Amino acid sequence: MNTNTIDKKIEIIIDGVLEGLYGQVLITKAFWNQLDRYCEQYFEEFKRLDKVNYVVSQIESAILRHPLGRYPMSGIHLRDVIQWLKSCLSLNAPGYNLSREIDDLLHESSSIPPNFIFKSLRRNAFKEDTIVTLLEENEIIGNGTTGLTSWQGALYLTDWLVAGNIEIKDCHIVELGAGTGFLGLHLLKSIPSIKSYNFTDGHPKVVSTIWFNLLLNLREESFSEREMQACVENGPPQPGQKFPLALETASGCEVKVDLLDWTQYDNETTKNSDNIDFILGSDITYHKSLIPPLCNVLRTMLEKNSKTKAYIACTERKKETLQCFEDGLKEINANFRVIAKGTYSPTEALLCSDVLHQPTRIYLITIPQV
Repeated sequence: MNTNTIDKKIEIIIDGVLEGLYGQVLITKAFWNQLDRYCEQYFEEFKRLDKVNYVVSQIESAILRHPLGRYPMSGIHLRDVIQWLKSCLSLNAPGYNLSREIDDLLHESSSIPPNFIFKSLRRNAFKEDTIVTLLEENEIIGNGTTGLTSWQGALYLTDWLVAGNIEIKDCHIVELGAGTGFLGLHLLKSIPSIKSYNFTDGHPKVVSTIWFNLLLNLREESFSEREMQACVENGPPQPGQKFPLALETASGCEVKVDLLDWTQYDNETTKNSDNIDFILGSDITYHKSLIPPLCNVLRTMLEKNSKTKAYIACTERKKETLQCFEDGLKEINANFRVIAKGTYSPTEALLCSDVLHQPTRIYLITIPQV
């Protein structure tokens, strides 16, 4: 057996447990069934090569001592993962038991669902230090907004942009309806040469969450265990300052977070937006009532600079909503076309959302100059 091959198989199992545990991937998702199948295939080789103890110890270390363990974990999720692991070992490596420390974690884990969770995911496998940790609400809809949870559209647009489908180095970017910051933070970690990035959202709680997540990932602010536990119970702390708030990354990118109400958007609001290269947005067309003001925002921004382009990712939930969006774009005389369309398999659907593997499309939108 080639050493590189067995090492790769070990890596697949350990990385899978890490992603599922710290990404808060629900145990009911197909992700875990796929990991079950990998274990079933690989553990016979692990036993033959006397590698089971090593693999189990590495998994235990990932649960007990991984740096991501500093973020409070949902007790329910931790319990589910440990029970999955015990079941996996009983089927594939009978006689191998987990340590007392793991058993203690299992018994100590809380059965009360947290209000907020810390979710850590990595969307760039070719670059180190690109894990993004986000504080998100543990419900799909809460606090009067859907913006406190990451959605499939952000996952798809992130993957499409990180893959290099357009050149965004040295560019100025504005994101509409940025939610928890999933898209922007992954881009900033994967493409540090972005000139400026402006996160915007219309809900104060959402904007406060983006700011907290920026500090967590870009400034590596050292929040105490007590402060992070308070976030799990109550959500992010208020910044204590009025928006907009700004910071500069280590690579010199200017990052801003601001409240942006689409219904109050006009030329005065955009007086400093002439240098925008790209407007990004994901899953922001879910409600028909929001589409007219969104189209107005796009028109006003795109008219400022003939070179500005908008890339909007939409999950195909309802055909009538997408038709409403396209009709709205026609009303503002925009040029638009679908430039990418993709579907995640059930095992790739990592986010807690209301869709399993519905297609997502990306629109390229421009305004013809008169």
